[in-house]
Amino acid sequence: MRKIIFGLAACVLITFAAEGQDIKSLAWSYKPYPDVETPFTKAPAGYKPVYLANFARHGSRYLISGDTYTKPLEILEAAGRAGALTETGKALLEDVRKIAADADGNLGMLLPRGGREHRHIMERTIARYPEIFAGNDCKIDVYTSTIQRCIMSMAYSLDAITAKNPKVRYDRHCGTKIQAEVFNSYPVSAASHEYGRAVSDKLIDEEAGEALLDRIFTYRGADKNKYLDPVVRKRMVRWLWELTIDNALNDELGIDLYKYFTYNDFYSTWRANNLREYFSIGPSEEYDEIVRNEASVILRHMIEHADKALAGGEYKATLRYGHDTQIAPLAVEMDIEGCCSPVADTDNLESHWMLENACPMGANIQMVFFKKKGSKDILVKVILNENECRIAGVNTDRWPFYHWSDLRAHYMESIEKRPDFNRGGWQVEDVQEGLVYKRYSGVEPISGVHQLVYAVDVDMNNPRYSLKFGIEEGRMATSDAFKKAGAVATINATYERVSSFIKVNGKTYNNIDSDVVPVIGTPPQWKTDCSISTDGRNVKIEYTGKDMTLQERRDAFSSISYPNVFGCSPMLIDGYIPVGKYFAATSLSDEQVGKLNYEDPLRHQGVRHPRTAVATTEDNHLILIVVDGRRPGIAEGMNAFELTSFIENHFHPQQAMNLDGGGSTTMCVKGQGSEKTNVVNYPSGSNTFKHDGERRVVTHIHILDSSE
Repeated sequence: MRKIIFGLAACVLITFAAEGQDIKSLAWSYKPYPDVETPFTKAPAGYKPVYLANFARHGSRYLISGDTYTKPLEILEAAGRAGALTETGKALLEDVRKIAADADGNLGMLLPRGGREHRHIMERTIARYPEIFAGNDCKIDVYTSTIQRCIMSMAYSLDAITAKNPKVRYDRHCGTKIQAEVFNSYPVSAASHEYGRAVSDKLIDEEAGEALLDRIFTYRGADKNKYLDPVVRKRMVRWLWELTIDNALNDELGIDLYKYFTYNDFYSTWRANNLREYFSIGPSEEYDEIVRNEASVILRHMIEHADKALAGGEYKATLRYGHDTQIAPLAVEMDIEGCCSPVADTDNLESHWMLENACPMGANIQMVFFKKKGSKDILVKVILNENECRIAGVNTDRWPFYHWSDLRAHYMESIEKRPDFNRGGWQVEDVQEGLVYKRYSGVEPISGVHQLVYAVDVDMNNPRYSLKFGIEEGRMATSDAFKKAGAVATINATYERVSSFIKVNGKTYNNIDSDVVPVIGTPPQWKTDCSISTDGRNVKIEYTGKDMTLQERRDAFSSISYPNVFGCSPMLIDGYIPVGKYFAATSLSDEQVGKLNYEDPLRHQGVRHPRTAVATTEDNHLILIVVDGRRPGIAEGMNAFELTSFIENHFHPQQAMNLDGGGSTTMCVKGQGSEKTNVVNYPSGSNTFKHDGERRVVTHIHILDSSE
């Protein structure tokens, strides 16, 4: 785990939540922008500002969900009709009626305060760097999300620029293509968001919530459960909390809902939501890679456009207007101190990381570039919410200015080494002669969901490569087995021993020893019907037990002459025929299949899970394949039909078979993936999105390189 880093910027960004403080400071992502002057360091002698790269969140807005207005109003009105409101509850009902009426037709729209926030931010920016916005030839490139509040925030900013220099010209970009290419509404956030929600829900102080509701309603005892069941009560507390912090942004309405809360009521819900967003869009160790990946698209866009401008391009500034789900990850990816490091003690998260301090309404990140006549050295200043920042991992002799060559190299190294979950299709890398590593990412057409697939293509015609089967008398993590074997690539292999055929170096360890799949305890034993065999150089995949009884399968596997044989199931492709598509075919509904025993073949192979497979081609290539799964929105996993179809469409093999999957699915490749283990996929045994979480398994398939 990385150390928590605090520099000058962290002192600006971090505050502490403590009992007795003004609860209005605990505003989460609804904190109004701190519309005040901040310290400003002038450029070193001779340096002039020449270009501004900007990314900003929209300004203060109405709530997005109508339920947050209508649901608590409906509950309060029902209680009012039943005579079940306290005097406090009656006052709250009148306030919520006014707030809901004002919001009607304005969901998600920019508030007047939001417009002022962006106009003032830009006015201060112009005052600090007037050279960028001056002149008849000033031209500015502008990108905005398709959402109204972002478009309006942009408009207020441009109004401020035009008021200062009416001759400025703008190129404006907005649309679904821009949304994908620049703002990257990423499909991978679901996993981190759901993990954050699950963890944060445990922090909700239900007693504090009950105390709030008892001050509002007269329901007690059985009536409380009758009219406000536990789920509704929990939601009611959240709705009122969110109404309170958002309504505070509407300074023209003049209603203060904070008066209905005590510190304990408010703090409990705020703390849980701060933790949720830490995992969703913050620097948590568990989901740091997802968060950084989201922002890498934006940072790459900023760097590419800066490069063009600094090389003599036509634009003096590039402005971007998006959302909190983009700017908070961007602060992590840019290694802004106080925003970028994981917190070891999440029980005390607010002492180190509070969302509102990095991402208030109108939050903005600026990179301001400076040139000096006669010098090739370009300086850059990174600014978050108008506070000059330190960048973790980058040294400078001129803080708050950095040498662009140093900062750019730091950012590009981070961007390039990280897999791009959002780049559709295959990324291919020649690891060495005859061995190619491939990685697929994107919404896969057959399954229709986002998948991560990894493959190693080995040319077995190359005499340097050989195949080795490994068995551990106990169990071993795939990365440990990979290291022990000195392999260039390794995958997990068979199911549990009693359901498998295992022969290594001429010795048979298991021959489908159990008549039943152990977990089910009832016949038939279905987990071994095909085989992969090798003498080290030659490789053969066969549908060995096709249409055979259990004893016939045992006899057939025993008769294979190769010294190394692994048996597994199901067969996926046999002589170019995609037999795996039909292995789990059934007339049962998805709901019915989901209710079957986990080890029932219809569920085991008919439901999406992580998968491991191996295939051979007619021209003697061996392909190792793993599919990540159990990670919503990132890697859904595949069933047998989808796996077979994917392998058929992308590799066109002559033969292919399934191996053990689920939590066992792991692939290691020399020089790829984790720097520590060379695990390239994300094993589902971990609650985090890291390369750890490997399951210890019995058997492995290794690719060896005799030249090493």
